[in-house]
Amino acid sequence: MRLISTVRSEYRKGPEARMGWFVIVGTLPVGILGVTFQGTVDICLRDLRIMAAAVIVFGVIRAVADPSRASALRQADQWAARNRL
Repeated sequence: MRLISTVRSEYRKGPEARMGWFVIVGTLPVGILGVTFQGTVDICLRDLRIMAAAVIVFGVIRAVADPSRASALRQADQWAARNRL
């Protein structure tokens, strides 16, 4: 069924197809940068302190961003519950 989505146009316009294209397009720049800066990453960014700092910084960013996402999901669940009745 997924193979058909590349052939028939009505399957290519769905939300799953768009998400697939977004993943492909978003992966290309990261792959190109990874290949380009592979030596720099291996030499400079392999330090344990840098890795720990990156994990902490991204954890704080996710902790700040998560409550707003949780509130939006809660509102969507409440809206869906009202429509089921």
